[in-house]
Amino acid sequence: MTKLTIARAAKIAEIERSTLYRKNKKGEISFEKNERGFDVIDLSELLRVYPYIKIKEETLSQAPMPQSPPEQQPTTHFRNELLQQKVIFLQQRIEDKEKELRESKEREKNMLGKLDKAQLTIDNQILLIKNYTYRGSENQNEKTFFQRLFFGNKAR
Repeated sequence: MTKLTIARAAKIAEIERSTLYRKNKKGEISFEKNERGFDVIDLSELLRVYPYIKIKEETLSQAPMPQSPPEQQPTTHFRNELLQQKVIFLQQRIEDKEKELRESKEREKNMLGKLDKAQLTIDNQILLIKNYTYRGSENQNEKTFFQRLFFGNKAR
């Protein structure tokens, strides 16, 4: 994997170096020492902690590169590796979103079933109320409790 200096990683992630050191101290990100004893961070580790970083071509070309023998100088290999990491990350995000979509569809299906059941209950309650009102209207000759109480048992 490609190793980045802390300064270069901070520039790529568009954060301060102190933020990376603070995250390292908290154990949220890991550093390694290169052959010269400097802290470096693996590209995949940077992408793990900052998955949404936007890599710009000018950022890659402007950031200082660690001095190493010419055969180890990153060129298009670095960009390819970075793009491969991004592709892997995006594939994982797609899988996660597809899983969320399946779960959402399942929840929607369950909620629609509950809604249908509630609507059926409401329809049944409305029918009961209509039937009760209809039955009450056919016995108009009968007096209500209050009519009997206050007006006696006289016919209308």
